[in-house]
Amino acid sequence: MLTDRPELTRPSAIVLLAVNSLPLFGVLLFGWSVFDVVFFYWAENVIIGAINVARILTSRGDMISPDDPRLRGHNIGQLGKEGGAAKLFLAAFFAVHYGLFCFGHQQFVIGLFGDGRSAVDLVSDPVIGIGLLAIAGSHLFSFFKNYLGGGENKRMSAAMLMTRPYGRIIVLHITIIIGGFLVMLADSPVLLLVALIGIKTFVDLRQHDRERGLLAAVT
Repeated sequence: MLTDRPELTRPSAIVLLAVNSLPLFGVLLFGWSVFDVVFFYWAENVIIGAINVARILTSRGDMISPDDPRLRGHNIGQLGKEGGAAKLFLAAFFAVHYGLFCFGHQQFVIGLFGDGRSAVDLVSDPVIGIGLLAIAGSHLFSFFKNYLGGGENKRMSAAMLMTRPYGRIIVLHITIIIGGFLVMLADSPVLLLVALIGIKTFVDLRQHDRERGLLAAVT
């Protein structure tokens, strides 16, 4: 059931809320900059993409038809009848397409907020690295708890999952980029960074709650 406020009693929502607080500690205790925070959220998208590949491969809903116009031009044979082959093809196609999308997004983030450090430099930072491991754990928890354990994979097809992460990224990162610009223009960026993290967390929880509600409503 969808509500006006995010449902905070779900275990996966509690874990999500906990790991979303990590950038807050980064800002307040370790002096994270706008670039640190925005890059952290970009890296989360990579994690989401990797887990979406696992979702595609373990989906059990109706598969896409081989004559679907979205796959026009691809020699996929009996894709609609061969569930395993279909999922492998779509998982590989998604990995390449999403990977290119994330690479372009990374260049955009570095161009706007970069301070000379590379992606390798940031990931090598122990605090950021530990935070990303926690984020990965959060999404894996939701994958096993909700997607597999809750039977959501039985109501999702590989075709449906092909585009699912993009909507979340667009909504979140319009918010983050606008907020990042405001932080850069502010005289006291710490308070705005904290506000940015709070807004991102609320949007993330709301979308998580909406996804759980929609999937629960599917028969």
